[in-house]
Formats: sequence, structure tokens, C-alpha cells
Amino acid sequence: MIEILKQVDEKRLYKNIIETMGPNDPVFNQDKLDAAADFIASQLEQYGLRVSEHVFEIEGINYRNIEGVINRGENPELLLTSHYDTKPWAPGADDNLSGVSVMLESARILAETDDPLNVRFVSFTLEEGSPNRFAKSLASAQELGLMDEHFNFTNLNTQMLRKKFDDIISQGRRSGREFSDSIDLFFDEYESLMNEKELSYFRGMREFYGNFTLDSWVGNRSLTGSSKWVESNAHSIDIAGVINFDTVGYFTQSPNSQRLPAGIVPDMLQRYLVDDMYVGNYLAGCADVNSGSLLELFASCCKLEEVKLPFAWLHAPFNYEEMNQKMYDLLRTDCTPFWRAGIPAILLSDSAERRTPFYHTQADTIDKLDFGCMAKVCKASIATAIGSSSLK
Repeated sequence: MIEILKQVDEKRLYKNIIETMGPNDPVFNQDKLDAAADFIASQLEQYGLRVSEHVFEIEGINYRNIEGVINRGENPELLLTSHYDTKPWAPGADDNLSGVSVMLESARILAETDDPLNVRFVSFTLEEGSPNRFAKSLASAQELGLMDEHFNFTNLNTQMLRKKFDDIISQGRRSGREFSDSIDLFFDEYESLMNEKELSYFRGMREFYGNFTLDSWVGNRSLTGSSKWVESNAHSIDIAGVINFDTVGYFTQSPNSQRLPAGIVPDMLQRYLVDDMYVGNYLAGCADVNSGSLLELFASCCKLEEVKLPFAWLHAPFNYEEMNQKMYDLLRTDCTPFWRAGIPAILLSDSAERRTPFYHTQADTIDKLDFGCMAKVCKASIATAIGSSSLK
């Protein structure tokens, strides 16, 4: 095992991100989105995996989830997953090309072992949102002259209204309020402050968001590629569990650099090599009630001599339905469609905006990442894959 883990190459982790750097999105940068998918497929094929595309259609346009399989054993498959799309304005080095890179390097190393593995690597598209979402929120704002080519609102009033809109949606979601009710609340409070262009813009947002329920947002507002994949493929594959990489590259020793999700306090998490939960120098992990065995296996691999990855993990005592009501902030990644389908899955993350100030900005660049820590994440994941035959 030690010799296998020593093969993880930080230079390759770096190169993977350089080759897939965004913005990769379906409205403004389709060519970059396609190029990232092509690179992922070419690397998996180069490593000797059986590569395929899961293609799905939205309004006449095809989008691709890329997957590669190592099939050398009799055990159920372990999935290692990531998403390769970014926000339309963001290079996406951490979110989520760091996850793509760790997934690819794990694939390279595991493909060279002789272990009887059944591992599937899937990189999803459209995690950040559907083309409809970006078209409504960004393209329409540009067409109305409310937003410039750099995705900045052209006046403060519109910027403040959009922030209020997002806050009311988020607060409502956490309190169990339906999207349509939150939008009604927004219009009741702020319609009188809008000019005609702003009214047109927010009516478009109402049309888009108003069709969601507390459950139907999954796969429609965001998590589109993973939701489509689960709907099409999960029933035909015996899946032992899923390790999802989403923002795994930003680590810092700065005091008070870490925040916790709403409703989460330090005592709720188990820890390894983590002294202060409010310093962002560790990897965070999360599992639903059905995914504890996989989470504990990964935690044990963090403790290996060749790894020693600081790790804090939450085994939430809820299934998807309960999390959807009580812990919505934990449902923002591609784990969610698997949890909804009752499939064990764990999220691995640096915790995104709760740590990095560069999340979803133009400053999410490769120079911000810690490749030594990313290598440890990769090593722990490889060790987990090798040990996954113990999962029941």
C-alpha cells in the first residue's frame, strides 16, 4: 500500500487543473465546457480505463457526464465522482477542478495496481446549474442592460435587490418555506423599489424559481448532471458507495478562517489531527445516515502513516428527506441525488465559501491551492478504494 500511495504526483494534480481551467459553463463558455470533458475522457482512456459518455438533452442541446471504469473484481462498484463545470465567471480552480484533478490522479494510480477493483470514475456536468438557470439570471440581465460583460450589475440598486432575493430564497429554504412563497415575500417587500427593467428581470426569476418545490429543485436548479446520471444508471449498477470530491484544494492556517454550516457545532463532528475547528487546515467530510461505513473507512485511511490528513467528519443521523427539511446546507453537492436514491455517498470538501474567500469568484485560481494537501486527499481516496471490498 505504501508504495502505491507514494506514486501520487503533485505535478500531475497541478497539470490536470491547468488543462481544465474554466470558466466552463453551458451558456457563455460551451467550448470550454466541452474541452474540459474531452480532456477528462482522454486522460481516463490514456490510463487504460473503459471510457464512456452519459449524454442527456436539455432543450435540444446535449450535455455529457464522463465516466471511466476499472472492472477487475466481483465486488459492488465504488464510485469516485466530481463535477467539471464552473460558474460562468469563475476559473474554478478549487470549485471544482481540484475535485476533478484528485479524481483523475486516483484513477491513474488505481489503474496501475493489481488489486481486484471495481471502481467507476464519473465527472458530472451542470452541477452549478442548468442552462435555464444561467439564461434567466445572467443572460436576461445582460440583455436588459442590468449587467455588464463581466457579470457585474451596472447599478447598486439592482445588486442590492438581487442580494435580497438570494437571501430570502436561502432563508426560506432553511426554514421549510416553498420557493414560490419566498418569491411572493420578495415581491411584497421590494417590488415598489424596482424600475421597469428590474421588474422584467425579477419576473423572469419568478418564472424560473416559482416552479420548484422543496424537493423538485434537485436536478433542476442545480445538481443537474448527477441527477440525470442517477436516474438513468443507478438502478443498473451494484454500487457500494460514492466518494464525491467538491472543492478539495484550499487549506489555510489563518485563525478564524473556517465557519461551520448553519445548525452544526464542533461537538457534532469527529476529528483527526484537528485542534481548532475554526482554522481551515483540514478536509471536511459528510455522510447521511446510510453512509457511515464508507465515511469511517475513509477516516481510517486518513490516519495511515503515508497519509496523515487532518480530517473532520459529520455522520448526519438523517436520510435525504430529513436532511432536506433540517440540514439543507448539506445538500448542495452531487451527493444529494445518490442520498435521495438511498445510495451510500460521502462528500469530501474544504467547505467552499465557509473557508475560501475566492469561492465562485474570478479569483478562484490555481495559485490559491495547496497541492500537498490535495495529494493527501488523493492518497486517502486511493486507500479507501483499495479497502472498499470490506463495505457491505
